[in-house]
Amino acid sequence: AALNKHHPDLVVIANPTEFHCETLHKVVELAKPQSILCEKPLSYDLDEASSMVALCTKNDVDLYVNYMRRSDPGVIEIKRRLDEGEIVAPIKGNGWYSKGFQHNGSHFFNLLEFWLGPLEHSQIIDRGRLWDGSDPEPDMHLVFSRGTVVMLAAWEEKFSHYDIELLTENGCLRYERGGKVIYWNGLEGDKNFDGYTRLADEAETIFSGMERYQWHVAEQLSLAFKGEKFQLCSGFEALTTQQSIQGIIETINYD
Repeated sequence: AALNKHHPDLVVIANPTEFHCETLHKVVELAKPQSILCEKPLSYDLDEASSMVALCTKNDVDLYVNYMRRSDPGVIEIKRRLDEGEIVAPIKGNGWYSKGFQHNGSHFFNLLEFWLGPLEHSQIIDRGRLWDGSDPEPDMHLVFSRGTVVMLAAWEEKFSHYDIELLTENGCLRYERGGKVIYWNGLEGDKNFDGYTRLADEAETIFSGMERYQWHVAEQLSLAFKGEKFQLCSGFEALTTQQSIQGIIETINYD
């Protein structure tokens, strides 16, 4: 009734994941809004997720998925530095996640894709356990176009832990406490040993907006509506993330 009466420009889909596909089809059929923001994942089923992306493309509806870290000012600044060569690739890193690869780990996998480019290769180090009996928690070696990251599972029932450390040729980036704190240490000459270089004692703090992360998603949506440059995860990008994660999971045998 609301869709028929108001014909909104933006619809947010935030009901349980198993109803995302059905809801999106109904929204496009009744309202065909300019944009849809859908909670992640698009669907638990890859075919359904693909159909959602295809339907929005066919009907000229901009589909975004709420990987909210993509809208954070600190994350966008790191992306800029990588793109402009201020942070020098190749990169080696490590990352921690907990509460399942699909549930929480996908946020940080998507973030790594945003920074380091598409996944080129993956290898399971340890298959780990199933969180809540269904969501795998493997330890992985991930190769992206700009570098490699070892991603490890922590224990959510003990404490939450979401950190990423990226070591580059010209410094070290630390993305800590789920992105609430971001540090960059550049390089400096060693004061005690001539000819040696080390990480600078003083770290630069890169501003993070994670204390009001959803506000920044709304800000990026506003830019998109104005036709300006924006940073949101598109439906296609989210589908690529889901396909990569599913491909990794399918290599694990829990029998």
